[in-house]
Amino acid sequence: MGVPYAGKYKEVFNSDGKQFGGTGAGNPRLKSSKKTEADERKNSLTITVAPLAIQIFAFKEAEEEKKTPKKTVRKALEKKIEKEREKELLMEGTRYFDVLRNGYYKTELYGNFRNVSDQDVVDGVFFNALEDPLFWDNSLLRQNTYWLKRQ
Repeated sequence: MGVPYAGKYKEVFNSDGKQFGGTGAGNPRLKSSKKTEADERKNSLTITVAPLAIQIFAFKEAEEEKKTPKKTVRKALEKKIEKEREKELLMEGTRYFDVLRNGYYKTELYGNFRNVSDQDVVDGVFFNALEDPLFWDNSLLRQNTYWLKRQ
């Protein structure tokens, strides 16, 4: 039987059902359409046709293809690689601000990076301290707050 859409079809009414005194011939399970032309339609179903009956089918759209475990594993691996790159590029200026903004230094970095407080980050713990001779040549230059506390 030709159908207008690709997908699944469920028989929702069958006048030959046993509850109506019929033989009970019908289609109790979902039927998936095939890409085979029938009745001048591109898709078709193979159904059990009940004798001298009216059968009504409801269309159910084809579900999107579910992600395969392989795709899920790949996404997880890509995320781990991205996190590792962020750590590698931290002091090279590429991902520095993402690491600070997202708080990755608390969970993704190692060593004393995990021990700094939020206030230490605001005060400039991730910026290197400037040496005293640099201030002699530029009176507007200021040491960041974190390193002033350490002097």
